[in-house]
Amino acid sequence: MDKTVKKYWPLFVLPTMAAFVIGFIVPFVYGLFLSFCKFTTVADWKWVGFKNYTKIFVVNGKVDTTFQSIRPFFIPSGIPLCSPS
Repeated sequence: MDKTVKKYWPLFVLPTMAAFVIGFIVPFVYGLFLSFCKFTTVADWKWVGFKNYTKIFVVNGKVDTTFQSIRPFFIPSGIPLCSPS
C-alpha cells in the first residue's frame, strides 16, 4: 500500500494544487494588483500606486483615524456606533 501511495501521490495532489492556484491565488494576486489601480473595468486600468489607500485614510489633508474612516460603512448597515466627539 505504501509503495502505491508514494508512486501515485502526484496524480492526486497536482490537480488539487492547480485548482487552488487557479481558483484562489491568481484572483487574490490580481485583486491586490487592481487595488493599486484606477479602473472602470479590469481590462481598462491605470496604475495610481498608493493613491487609493491615501484616499481612504486622508480627509481634508489630515490623516483620519480608522474609526472615522470606517464609520460610513457601518451606519448604513444598521450597526449603531458612538460618536467619537
